[in-house]
Amino acid sequence: MSKFTTRLLIILAICIAQNASLSPTKVILTQRTRDDRRNIQLVEFFTSVPNLQDFTVCYWLKSVNTTTRQSTFSYAAPNDPVAIATWIEPTIFGLQIRMAISGKEVYSVPYNIAYHHWYHLCHSWEGSSGRWLLYVDGELIGQGFDDTGRPLLIPGGGTVVFGQQQNNFDFSPDRPGGFQSSAGVEGEMTLMFFDSRPLRHEIQSLGASGNLKGEILGTKLTSDIESNVWEINPESVDCFNQPLGDIVAWGVTQIELTGGAIMAQAKPSCGDF
Repeated sequence: MSKFTTRLLIILAICIAQNASLSPTKVILTQRTRDDRRNIQLVEFFTSVPNLQDFTVCYWLKSVNTTTRQSTFSYAAPNDPVAIATWIEPTIFGLQIRMAISGKEVYSVPYNIAYHHWYHLCHSWEGSSGRWLLYVDGELIGQGFDDTGRPLLIPGGGTVVFGQQQNNFDFSPDRPGGFQSSAGVEGEMTLMFFDSRPLRHEIQSLGASGNLKGEILGTKLTSDIESNVWEINPESVDCFNQPLGDIVAWGVTQIELTGGAIMAQAKPSCGDF
């Protein structure tokens, strides 16, 4: 069976499952070599990426190992191989959720990611103001402004990957140095979302740290994204009715799995896939 045929079958299976209201799908990124080393595993989305001033990236993640860097999302553009990156990293101060643009870190927010537990993460960037927002399980856990060294536009035409950090544009498995096994997700991911518009959140007040924590489970985040209802209450079974990203929409956008990543059925229960 050719790679092209395999890719079509994967996409067809995803679309049939979701359109027929069957169990949704997830990607398992836990394969190891015979000598118990982690494989380089990733999900590449084949999509057309425009020049970006703003963006929102969301996904569900379950990690089974946070002792090393877990690169959740990576966008590599021509002449800018680390155009956008989000990851989780252990530090001496505990786990940090981080995002970088053009290789420059925008934020690092502490948050405890427990093993074998599903979390919904949303990263949002508004380029005109440099404003960023970070949500975990519908809660705004960090926000701020970054106006140092950020590009006016993030160039389009690049490659979109979940589960692994890219270091080269137009990578392939036979090009050494494109990625490192120790920098990828070891766990599971589902419902990936990448959109060219930012989320918005009306701020009532700021804490002393400059970050606002607001409980917003089951509520609507105001956004440029039409009908953007982020229903991620774990008691809800309807979180699969999320809006479709205009760049990446899980179950719609064509994908390719690399390095032993496995597509599997997920339980149709929000937060317990």
